[in-house]
Amino acid sequence: MKKQYIHMGGQNMIVCVTGATSGYGKAILERFVSEGKRVIAIGRRQERLLALQRLYQDAVFPVPLDVCQAESVYKAFAGLPADWSDIQVLVNNAGLALGLGRAPDINLADWHTMIDTNIKALVTVTQAVLPGMVPEPGAYCQYGLHRRPLSLSGR
Repeated sequence: MKKQYIHMGGQNMIVCVTGATSGYGKAILERFVSEGKRVIAIGRRQERLLALQRLYQDAVFPVPLDVCQAESVYKAFAGLPADWSDIQVLVNNAGLALGLGRAPDINLADWHTMIDTNIKALVTVTQAVLPGMVPEPGAYCQYGLHRRPLSLSGR
């Protein structure tokens, strides 16, 4: 099957990346910024978010947030400044891996934490962002302009 690439144009495009302070999330943020996109960087570690903002200045808007806290997620997206609220790409990257041993030996709390982070938080963030990404009834998308939530799993 041939891979299909979507050109995401526009210098003012806003991308939201969760888990943006390290690993894949940071690499994804850096790639979008290098292509001239503006990135909402979401992460729990405020000092790392501020370091990204210092490095990339106006291209990054830091949002310190634990995506497992649903009420905080909704407040964070509702409180975005107007010039950062038109999110066109969502990269739900925040996640973790715990309890990787043999199933009978795993601490069930580790699995619950993974479910809360990797599944429930992903759904919560998507639900908080998606209303602004879906065109109003009767609207249409032109070829080359795509609004879609993206979910990446790098593990």
